[in-house]
Amino acid sequence: AWEAHEQGRGDEADRLASEAIAAHEAYELAWVLRFVRAQDRARTEATPEAAAAVQGVLDQILRLWPDDEWPQQFLGRVRDGQGRAADALAAFERARDRDPDDANNWCSIGDCKLALSDYRGAREAFEEALRRDPAHVRSNENLADLALDDGAVSLASLLNDCARELSPNNAFNWYVQGRILAKLDRVEEG
Repeated sequence: AWEAHEQGRGDEADRLASEAIAAHEAYELAWVLRFVRAQDRARTEATPEAAAAVQGVLDQILRLWPDDEWPQQFLGRVRDGQGRAADALAAFERARDRDPDDANNWCSIGDCKLALSDYRGAREAFEEALRRDPAHVRSNENLADLALDDGAVSLASLLNDCARELSPNNAFNWYVQGRILAKLDRVEEG
C-alpha cells in the first residue's frame, strides 16, 4: 500500500490499506497511510468534506489507540493546522505524557506555546527538547530566536550556528543570523 502511495497510485493504495484493515482492524501502518492519504486530499481539495474525512480517520485512530502517543501527535497536528493552538497543545501534552523522551513532543509543545504567546513556556519546552536531542533543528531555531528576543545574543548565536549547520537551506535560520549580526553591529558580515 505504501509503495503504491509513493508511486502515485492513490486508488490502489487506498484499496490495499482497506484490505489490510479488513483483515486486521488494528493494523497501524494501514491507518497511518489512510490518515496521510486523507490529509493529502484535504490539502489538495480544501473542502469541508475533505476536512471531515481527515477527522473521521483520526476519530477511528483515537478509538483504536486511545493510550498511544502517535494518535495524539496526529491530533495535535490537525488541531494546529486548524489554528486551534490550545487544543493542539493539549494533544501534544498528552503525547508527551505517553513518551516524555520524544523531543518532537516537546518541540510541538513549544510551537503551540509560541502561538499562544507563552514565551517562557515555549522556551522551557524547546530546552526540554534539546535535552533529549541536541540536534533537534526546530528547537535550536526557535530557542535561538527567543534567546535573541531576550537579549541573550551569545546564546542565540550558538543555537543559530547549530541550526544553520543542521539545516543550512532554512531561510528562517539566516533571518535570525541577520538579526544577530545587527545586534552585534556587524551587518556587513551578513
